[in-house]
Amino acid sequence: MTTPLPTQPPCWPNTKDWLDGKTELEEGLPRSMKAEWDADILDLDDRNKHDRIIDQDDNFLVRFRVQLQGKLWKAMTGTWCFDLGFAPIGRATAAGSFNLSDVISNSADLCVTDWTGCTTQCILVEVNVPAMVIPAREPSTVYEVAATFQLSACGQLVLSGFEALEEFQFSRF
Repeated sequence: MTTPLPTQPPCWPNTKDWLDGKTELEEGLPRSMKAEWDADILDLDDRNKHDRIIDQDDNFLVRFRVQLQGKLWKAMTGTWCFDLGFAPIGRATAAGSFNLSDVISNSADLCVTDWTGCTTQCILVEVNVPAMVIPAREPSTVYEVAATFQLSACGQLVLSGFEALEEFQFSRF
């Protein structure tokens, strides 16, 4: 049995640093609204969760988390969408730069549609990325990776931001 996701902050009380640190969102938000978010690439078969080398034939997990605090969030609705941008360092692959949403089979998995703040202020999106989805040259390709998010409502962008996830190596042997 899985534990249900909390609906009110603290959303992840047992994760002191949200793995690598959460990003506080401040741009355009009144002081009565607090927002923190985090994005991670997790190598599922490795004991070291901070490992930045992923074998091309391994699945991995992409996790996005948002924690919202303040009464005004309860009055909001919209769609949260997340993505990862990959830019090769050194000699590019045939794909060049790309977004995760361009290479997974269902990019809708990266969005939370019909979100309402009165229902939850804890947002979690986890996407299992199958092996061989991220292109790599032999023996490997290093990518600069950045996570992005956006909250849209009524066809308008409400809030957006990014988090640099640094470099990841995808190896093909």
